[in-house]
Amino acid sequence: MTAKNLAVAGKTASWGLKMAGKVKQENPDLVILAFGMNDRVSPEQFQITIRQMVEVVQKDSPDADIVLVSPMIDNPNARKNGRVLKLRDALHQIDLPNVVHADVTTPWRKLLERKHFSDLSGNNINHPNDFGHRLYAQVIGTLFESQSNGQVSVMEPDRALPKVLIMGDSISIGYTPQVKNLLQGKAEVIHHKGNAGPTIRGLTGIDQWLGDSQWDLIHFNFGLWDMYGWEYVKEDRSPAIYEKRLESLVLRLKKTGAKLIWATTTPACPEPEVTMKRRFSSDVVIAPALEQQYLDAALRVMVKHKIQVNDLHALVKPELKKHAIAPNNVHFTPDGRNKLAKQVAETIEVEIGKTVK
Repeated sequence: MTAKNLAVAGKTASWGLKMAGKVKQENPDLVILAFGMNDRVSPEQFQITIRQMVEVVQKDSPDADIVLVSPMIDNPNARKNGRVLKLRDALHQIDLPNVVHADVTTPWRKLLERKHFSDLSGNNINHPNDFGHRLYAQVIGTLFESQSNGQVSVMEPDRALPKVLIMGDSISIGYTPQVKNLLQGKAEVIHHKGNAGPTIRGLTGIDQWLGDSQWDLIHFNFGLWDMYGWEYVKEDRSPAIYEKRLESLVLRLKKTGAKLIWATTTPACPEPEVTMKRRFSSDVVIAPALEQQYLDAALRVMVKHKIQVNDLHALVKPELKKHAIAPNNVHFTPDGRNKLAKQVAETIEVEIGKTVK
């Protein structure tokens, strides 16, 4: 592996945006973008700048994967930590293909419950020491262990364990690391490379995502992208077309011989969705009746093909206000992602106990 570090101390995301065009010179397979500690702009502006940076990199290096790293917590006696937490949440709102998030902020904050800040910092303000750098490396490394078949595992797999594939969009990308942790020693959990997006993307990408592996269990979802559209906003994504495409995907998944579990689509947000508003200048609110049409369409497919259902929608809907990042965002806070991960892991654990002898 060849690594090239273009970072410069003290720089902000706006500087990174100016530098983004130089990335293509390295012909990268993986690009790590880590900003925030020096940024003194609003979370909204920070997100816009990072998103623009990602778009430049993807335009110049379309085959590269991108990791967005949220920063460490700075010394609470020197600076207000709420700023970093807001920047972390702003990063998690960026939902683009082949982009994943390395959340350093949350475990760093957790460590501070048991350690002094000086145990993690080299200057006792905003620089990590060797231990802190190791935490950064661990978070990034456990998210991306590329396998020979092109899949992405959150940790080095144990080939003797049942193989579980999680297929879906950024919601599943968000909870997969914790699912992996909860099933460590019990299953090899892998999320396919990138974001599954809508069913139309699924039809073109599913063979690549499945690869040549023999999966014991596949936990899958499509739905939010079909509702909102995003980059596919001009495509026909009606509930009827969604149902038809979803059934085609189920038929392909059944050919694997794996145990299949359908994860119901997590709730739409109650206010105009932020990405549609910001990138497409469109105020999109998914009405409850329309959302129910998509949920019902998926359920008909699963009942027809006798696919087990893991109802994540029902799990988080009653406390959506508590667990959603914002009323205009479909993504979840760390606690929300952990809540989803717990039910996903428990469901998978029960089923691998039945199907893998």
